[in-house]
Amino acid sequence: MKKDRSTQRRDNYERLIVIRANHLFKNLHLVGKCADPKKFRYTQEDVDHLFKSINKELKNQKKKFDLGLLNMNEKPFKLR
Repeated sequence: MKKDRSTQRRDNYERLIVIRANHLFKNLHLVGKCADPKKFRYTQEDVDHLFKSINKELKNQKKKFDLGLLNMNEKPFKLR
């Protein structure tokens, strides 16, 4: 039986979001490994700049999701 388009889009989202979120978490874990002061030398300014940049990008991506939800609720224009 063929799935309707909405179900396919949901399945695609569920499949891809898990993969991409896990990649993100793995990479964040790798960033955290740079916190070892025995292996790396960094300043508080470096840390602040890093996390300010990460937070900015997170906010930008969250806005995309929020706008996507708003757009889902819009009714398409019709003459009558």
